[in-house]
Amino acid sequence: EMLRRAGLSWTLPVQGLLSGSLALGRTRDRLIAEGAAAMGRGRAGGIRVDALEAGLWYLDGEVTLPYVVAARDAATVHASGTISRNGGVAIDLATNDVNLRQVARETGLGPWLRGEVDADGRVSGTLRQPVFNGAVAIGRGSVGPLAFDGAEGTVTVTRRGLATPGLIVRDGVGSYFVSGSARWTGPGFLDLAIDARDIPAGGLARAADIPLDVTGGVSGRMTVGGTPGRPSVGGRLTLREARVEGQRVDEVTAAFRWQGGRLHLDQLQARVGDSAVTAQGTIDRHGPLSLGFAARGFDLTHLTVLPPQLLQASGRVDLAGQISGRARAPVVAATLSSKDLVLNGQGFDRAEGTVRWERGLLHLAPLTLQEGESTYTVRGTLALAGPHT
Repeated sequence: EMLRRAGLSWTLPVQGLLSGSLALGRTRDRLIAEGAAAMGRGRAGGIRVDALEAGLWYLDGEVTLPYVVAARDAATVHASGTISRNGGVAIDLATNDVNLRQVARETGLGPWLRGEVDADGRVSGTLRQPVFNGAVAIGRGSVGPLAFDGAEGTVTVTRRGLATPGLIVRDGVGSYFVSGSARWTGPGFLDLAIDARDIPAGGLARAADIPLDVTGGVSGRMTVGGTPGRPSVGGRLTLREARVEGQRVDEVTAAFRWQGGRLHLDQLQARVGDSAVTAQGTIDRHGPLSLGFAARGFDLTHLTVLPPQLLQASGRVDLAGQISGRARAPVVAATLSSKDLVLNGQGFDRAEGTVRWERGLLHLAPLTLQEGESTYTVRGTLALAGPHT
């Protein structure tokens, strides 16, 4: 009521029981006020607080806040600035240890952002539509299923979304450089560019819910689109110095698209030594796999998944095949041919046939081996996992 009498058309975004003091003065043509207030548990700016203290001056239609201090659990907020007659704000703001998950739930951001943030910047705009612009530093947290160790950079945040010219997100020894914008109200959208450098591959596989035992560092560039509830990711990534399900790999480069739990591999090349395998297809977390692969002149000495106590292979082979089944139970079927295959020290002039790998078992169905005028047809199963005798 006092604000209305002073000619102000707005109300302070505070809910709770206030106590304090207020001194009023009036001249012929102006109202002057000075006061201080304190509040226990309540809400400020739509966010729950445990305590709030503030001082204020009023002169010529402008409210000056020399100090505002708010606390919630371990988080604190310090602010000072002005509010104009029409509700325009110019406030300096600093926060410590603010829980992003709690704030996100109360402001409509949703549960997909976690971590504790320190911020230092300025709030402009109006009381109804405030805009924060400043620097942020976030401790260990996550965005959706993707965990990170820390983040820092500059952001612009409104009630509807955010934008950043550059945010550095750290993950182990690796990092992401994120730029772009996102909106979480209304239909919402994501428009982000991400440059990744030496990101641990195992964490990415877990975030995508792909049951793949993989190590190594991932680098490349991705774009994120879609909506916060249904994001889509595309780009080109390179995995180096890796192991994939126990197989040593020097480099894997993939052009991909990911949406709704389905990974589309438009082009993939895996290289170990001077040998390479190409592949393309889809990996679905909850559906069937559909991948095709091929290799020419692959050097079998690069296959580190073969148990040496059971099978020692060398020579070069041509391969073509399909990966089916499910992500947690893949089935690999391939045809192969070779002109210099050596198995456990025995050389063959020609080898060709069909093989299938499933649940750690290699099925020969069949494999035909030729040495001079002799021909051998081999059928059976080899256990590539577990104890060997």
